[in-house]
Formats: sequence, structure tokens, C-alpha cells
Amino acid sequence: MKKNKINLSREQLEEVIQLFNRSMDDYLYLFDIQNDYYSISKHAVSRFCLPNYHFCDATKAHNYFVYEDDLPLLFDEFNKIKSGEITEHSLHYRWLDRQHNPVWVNCRGDVILDEFNKPLYLIGCVNEIG
Repeated sequence: MKKNKINLSREQLEEVIQLFNRSMDDYLYLFDIQNDYYSISKHAVSRFCLPNYHFCDATKAHNYFVYEDDLPLLFDEFNKIKSGEITEHSLHYRWLDRQHNPVWVNCRGDVILDEFNKPLYLIGCVNEIG
């Protein structure tokens, strides 16, 4: 198992995401696994049915912007991440745009572990693929 650790707070990581926001077409994200909190590049909100660029109760919130048929696949992946079974995320599935049309995305990320080697963050990038 690859052991990724980082010495930055969630707030610092969110600041880094927003620093890159204006220079990228893709969407950087941070999923705080232990606190069920999500933060994504601000411009993702104008494209997708996201409640905001950062929000709590993140797992449940995915029900509103992920295409319904793809939810079981995504939640299975979340469970594997949370249990420590996998430490990398790479999944093609659909998000809903602002008009509720499905858009294929590629979501990739790496799990960052806490001091007890438990999954703390999933950090990565979402890009549109079709």
C-alpha cells in the first residue's frame, strides 16, 4: 500500500485548489473523508449541479450531481476508499450539468492518510471526457 501523507491543513489545501482555479479547465477537488466535506474548483459550480464549491455531507450530496445510474459504482468506490481497501481513485462516470444533462467525466485522485494510516483526504482532478 502506498502511504501518502501531507503536512497541510484542509484549509491550506483548499487555498491551493482555488489558486489554480483560474488557470485550469479541469476541476481540482479535495474530499475530506473523515469529516465528509468536499471542496472543488469554483468554476465547477457554473458547469454542474453542485450545491456550492464547498459543502458538508458530501457523500449524500453526490446524489444531486451524479447521474443516478452511476451512483452505485461511485458509492462502492467510496466504501473501498473509506475502508482503506484502495488508495487511488480512477473512475469514468457521469455528472449532471446545470440543465441536468449527463456529462461523462474522468475523476482521479489519491488518498492521503492521517497519522494513524487511516484515509483522511481524497485529492484529485475531475475532467470532462465527452
